[in-house]
Amino acid sequence: MEPRRAGNLDLNLLVTLDAVLAERSTRRAAARLKVTQPAVSHALRRLRETLGDPLLIPTAGGMVPTPRAERLAGTLRRCLAELEGALDEGDAFDPATARRSFVLSAPDATGALLLPSLMRQLARAAPGVDVVVRPPQAGLFERLASGEIDLALGVFDASPAPFRRKTLYRQRYACLVRAGHPRAPATFGLDDYLALDHVSVAPQGAAGSPVDDALAKLGRRRRVALVVPHFLVAPLVVAETDLALLAPEGIGRRFGDLLGLRLVEPPLELGGFPVSQLWHERTQADPAHTWLRETLVALSKSL
Repeated sequence: MEPRRAGNLDLNLLVTLDAVLAERSTRRAAARLKVTQPAVSHALRRLRETLGDPLLIPTAGGMVPTPRAERLAGTLRRCLAELEGALDEGDAFDPATARRSFVLSAPDATGALLLPSLMRQLARAAPGVDVVVRPPQAGLFERLASGEIDLALGVFDASPAPFRRKTLYRQRYACLVRAGHPRAPATFGLDDYLALDHVSVAPQGAAGSPVDDALAKLGRRRRVALVVPHFLVAPLVVAETDLALLAPEGIGRRFGDLLGLRLVEPPLELGGFPVSQLWHERTQADPAHTWLRETLVALSKSL
């Protein structure tokens, strides 16, 4: 870019371009920046005139960046992140007066356990703090690094540098059946369990679960009559059918009383798994992010 062009650019225009490149939508960029959609469109128009490039092309699937915009995207994000870090360095965070939002990535099962207590805590201690939750998607590390997502919650096999991870709580498995199920005894033997039809949760669309792996080692298998992508759908099905569900125990306890479900110990030792929070090193020292992470750690003690 020529020095004359750089000198003519308003920093707000670059912030707007960064948001539109991340969201691929002027509407979502406007919501992220808390401005109107016409303001975003006006800023894009000024940038297009200054740079002599359309930058983003509207399509049916969203706005597609031009090659020039793609080359700008990485440098722009890094520069803005460094500038944000420099401006925020040493600033205190007062949750009682803060006005900001956090974007979290979380599967439905984790959200069902953590979000009610988190939102109660925000209402008491940080009434101006908003939360946006997005489902897990491909490219999580890149989204955390770019700042598109502030914090990820869930089960993570690894956290390579420059990412950090902290366990919030551990979950074990339970089998859920409806109260009054005619073929589900108070204690499951393996044959009792395999005599039932099952609903399985496959968030990524791939069948299989820890109990299927354990059964395969014994040369046994269960009949899965229904596969669904979300844990919060499955208990509703179990409540009105004779299907059984293997789920995190926390989900069973959350919905057991509401839906009239009974929790039964699985007939196989399945162990448990940790639920963690994951973040990028760039937010490690940020006071607002630190407060959010510490809040989630404190709330997780009850789980």
